[in-house]
Amino acid sequence: MESGASLIDYSDPLVKDGLEYNAGLFYDAPLTPHISLNSRLGYTIYSPDSKETIGEAKQEEGVYAQLSAQHQLNQFISHTLSAGRKSDIGLHLALAGEYLQYYFVYWDADLEFIHHVSIRPRILYENGSRTGTINEHFDRFGLDLFVSRPVTRKLTASVGYRHLVRQSDVRNLSYTANSVFVTLAYRF
Repeated sequence: MESGASLIDYSDPLVKDGLEYNAGLFYDAPLTPHISLNSRLGYTIYSPDSKETIGEAKQEEGVYAQLSAQHQLNQFISHTLSAGRKSDIGLHLALAGEYLQYYFVYWDADLEFIHHVSIRPRILYENGSRTGTINEHFDRFGLDLFVSRPVTRKLTASVGYRHLVRQSDVRNLSYTANSVFVTLAYRF
């Protein structure tokens, strides 16, 4: 069983504070020494505080689910296929009291052909809707490629590229984005 709760408390009075909580079940099943399945199913509730905010302050709730299959092909290659449904509220959505619910399919791989260098491609597809101030239906397609390497025992450097295409049924909300990432991650 899994559960969680988040108290959302922004210092900006125009952003909706609130409470988000979820509960559900998960199960990990090794099918073979190299293949495993992971599943999650639960319910999320987001209750915004209606005091001193702009836009709607409406409780949103929904089911989340995910099924993932992991395959360790050999010592150099592993990959995962995940599909499911999620809900999302974030700072950019809390500003206007908006809520996302979407279905997704992700394929991730981890390739380690070169000693200590990890190459991680990803393909993603999301199909969802946004409710609140703007109601829309959208599709997102994306390709990622990240390369990382440890610099020290606790410091890892990575660079990455993302190509994302978003198609919306609302005028001017479709876009194509190309992003480059440079990251240094330190583990304590």
